[in-house]
Amino acid sequence: MDKALLGAAGVFAVCAELNRRGYMAMPTTRSTKAVDVLIDNHKGVQVKTSTSDSTFITCGGTIGDKNFKDYFVEHVKSDYVLVHWPDPEKKPSFYIVPEQDMVNLLVARLEKWLTEHPNTTWNPAKPGVHQVGVDQLQRNYRSWELLFPSKSMSVSQSVDR
Repeated sequence: MDKALLGAAGVFAVCAELNRRGYMAMPTTRSTKAVDVLIDNHKGVQVKTSTSDSTFITCGGTIGDKNFKDYFVEHVKSDYVLVHWPDPEKKPSFYIVPEQDMVNLLVARLEKWLTEHPNTTWNPAKPGVHQVGVDQLQRNYRSWELLFPSKSMSVSQSVDR
């Protein structure tokens, strides 16, 4: 599937799932920075969709002379819903990742990579792609309540059909 179409399908799948759970959710225009879905007119989330069995690309760019955490705090501006959709004929899986958790996951993934590649010269001034792995996300699987920590979801909203 075309990458742009896959991304759009992921955004609409997130909107549909949130609408089904009783929230008013709608896609933003593609030019809205760091927000793909607006929920109940006050909360925005970024959606990333992947067909890969292992990773989601969450952001890219040059870290430069900042430490990892400062870079990711600066570039991760909202909560994320990661949509894993390896087979377009089946329903996708959703992973809900609050903003601070995403920062921590990205830092952990980069630190792990640097530990596993001790003899590699990593240049923080060179643009890179920053990813989180599906293996890091099990606690986030279908955990929609992470988007609304102060609201308790009703039974009908929390049950996956």
